[in-house]
Amino acid sequence: MFEPWPMVKQTESCEWILPESFQTFKIGEFFGEGVSAGTLILLSGPTGIGKTTFCKGVAVALGIEEVLTSPTFLTWQFYEGGRIPLFHGDLDRFSGRASEEFEWALSEDAEKKLAVVEWGERVSQKTRGVFSTTIQISFSWYGDEEYPGRKISLFSHSSSLSATDLEREFNLFLNDGKRWKA
Repeated sequence: MFEPWPMVKQTESCEWILPESFQTFKIGEFFGEGVSAGTLILLSGPTGIGKTTFCKGVAVALGIEEVLTSPTFLTWQFYEGGRIPLFHGDLDRFSGRASEEFEWALSEDAEKKLAVVEWGERVSQKTRGVFSTTIQISFSWYGDEEYPGRKISLFSHSSSLSATDLEREFNLFLNDGKRWKA
């Protein structure tokens, strides 16, 4: 079970089991459809589990036409042209906390963008506090070699966005394509 990071009040949590890898993209689309500017999504999980695939779904739903790629070697990339500008960061190269330069780029104009950070546990509490909503999503392997799937655990830290609401809306989204707004 994914534990919330220290000094963050966990408001609610929920989990989804995704037996197919394309569903990781779909959950990214779901978040891209509904989140508002000023949201920080922190992703954690092993290499190759689908964190960048999730981000690609977010970008498509935002209407960003540029192909999103993993920023592992660049540390972050910024995409405009969609409903909300998207900051996509990847802290895989950092063994500890993110660099001051990364933290500055992430927090700059936080209220005007959506930020998604892979290996998000490395983002400081101070920077997390700049965003009006923080959503932590943990990816883990679920199943076996024959039927590998993913388990996604979500923790929402917002007075206006509960994990229970997200779970209900996501199930509707998967079943009938209903769009939601945070």
